[in-house]
Amino acid sequence: MRNLRLCQVILVCTVFFWGNTFTGHALDSQQITELIQSARQGDTRAMRNLGRAYYEGDGVLKDPARAKCWIRQARF
Repeated sequence: MRNLRLCQVILVCTVFFWGNTFTGHALDSQQITELIQSARQGDTRAMRNLGRAYYEGDGVLKDPARAKCWIRQARF
């Protein structure tokens, strides 16, 4: 339980303290597709943005587990 709480705190801090690079509007399917392609090619900014999109449910279904995976990948 303690590890889960720690992961949640890290995820929230990561999302909010890295700054928002979105333009303030909801992402459409084309933008999500481009983010996925860029993230798979190793673009760390795309990984962070995709993680944030999954965390917030912006253009995709909200999925904290998937958000955590993308944000973790961006850190390394």
